[in-house]
Amino acid sequence: MKNRSNIGLLLTLLIGVVPLLAKTQTVVNPEIALRQEVERAAETYSHANKDTGIWLLVEKNGKQYKAAAGLADREKKIPVAVDQLFEIGSASKVFTGVAIFQLIEQGKLSLDTKLNTFYTKGEITKLAQYKGKNYWNEVTVGMLLRHRSGFVDYLNVYGGDEKAINIFSGKGRHYTFADIIHLSADFGDANFKPGEKFQYCNTGYVILGDIISRVSGINWHDYIRQHIMEKAGMVHTYFGTRIPQKERDKMPMGYVTMKPTAMPPSLADSAGEIISNLEDLARFIKAWGRGELYQKPKTLKIQLNEGFQQQYPTVANLYYGYGLVKIEGFYGHGGQTFGFESYMTINPQSGDVYIVGTNDAMVRSMDLFTALADIRLKDDMALQHTANCLKLTKNMALMTRGTESNRKKIMELRKVIQTATDIKAKTKATKELQAINQQTKTRMSNTQYPSMYDALKKSYEASCGTFSQESNATVTHAIENSILFNNIMAEVLGDALSLSKVKKP
Repeated sequence: MKNRSNIGLLLTLLIGVVPLLAKTQTVVNPEIALRQEVERAAETYSHANKDTGIWLLVEKNGKQYKAAAGLADREKKIPVAVDQLFEIGSASKVFTGVAIFQLIEQGKLSLDTKLNTFYTKGEITKLAQYKGKNYWNEVTVGMLLRHRSGFVDYLNVYGGDEKAINIFSGKGRHYTFADIIHLSADFGDANFKPGEKFQYCNTGYVILGDIISRVSGINWHDYIRQHIMEKAGMVHTYFGTRIPQKERDKMPMGYVTMKPTAMPPSLADSAGEIISNLEDLARFIKAWGRGELYQKPKTLKIQLNEGFQQQYPTVANLYYGYGLVKIEGFYGHGGQTFGFESYMTINPQSGDVYIVGTNDAMVRSMDLFTALADIRLKDDMALQHTANCLKLTKNMALMTRGTESNRKKIMELRKVIQTATDIKAKTKATKELQAINQQTKTRMSNTQYPSMYDALKKSYEASCGTFSQESNATVTHAIENSILFNNIMAEVLGDALSLSKVKKP
């Protein structure tokens, strides 16, 4: 699932934490200072998010402290406990990535290994279908790790987390590997040609889990348990599909905007089904940061230094590599399920560690980490400006495309009416033509249409330079699915209002 930022809550947190940091400067004992800082941060963030359960571990200068605040069960008013288990979601991807690099060390595969090595046919090959051509033979293991496959993400195709939750929420159904591949392939073409760019994709990490099973000779759950969790000394970590019932019964409730919900663990698979606690996650990320999970020092160096790409076009200091997120010297990963959020990260140079968990999918763990670590996500204004201009151009093209699409359809229908000998075909075409004409009449009679287009054009020229009809045509051609004006009016209006305030850099 996708993350959601919450600037208001982050500011609330900073207001609560910054004064505390100033106060703790006079405390001599660093352990006491750290304990106060962590306790206050957990309590402040929980309170700012209406008593959401917060788990927090901070380790600095070899000193570690844990804290918890908020409610594990809102209805029963049960408080969270510091050692409770919580779903870590996509932070599980670090485990999957480590397993892949271990197998690379063993010479069983490489970053350049093609997926057709393991899957020669079947529905899975449809994932690489793009614009009439199949690129399956070009997709590599490295592309999956770096989210550059272009595959449809089976969890992020529903236009928002709430809709996905409504579709998949519940613990009853078990999803197989084949089920997940079908969910992805069933949505049609890939998003782009493999290797062209970055786009986060859970589907790729589910495939990586299956590759681990195939290459290692044992189920990927067992491989990660034996070669990563046990090696890191993790004793309170489970897979959602394998957790003992007595442990599951102790878990806190999961929420989405304070509404209780649950995610079938098999739906997350090797992209995000791990359940753990603060202490175990700290053991893992420290073992990784010290290189203890690899046989060769160069393996860790590859993960630390290679493959990174800007994760978001408007954030200049956030990068994604081989299963890791990097920001200001910290390496780790966040996660979100249908009821929990998490973030775990380490600075290998300083040894500082931050582990955060929440029991509401809409309460961001990363915000708490960045506030405590005094890290600001740097909005690259030039990049943001470019992205805004591209989006504005696209929306203008969409408006044009809607009208052009109708015009072509009308011509086709008129031809059928004039030339077809089948009375049923003529009748059907006539009805379709009447419906389109009514829709067009309604849309074009809306006085907002011409004024909105003019407003968009003025906003573009004020922010991005002279509007080019050639540019508009290029963008229009690139849009595969035409969208009628009435479907994008709200988005276009929002862009016009926001971009009218944008100044050229």
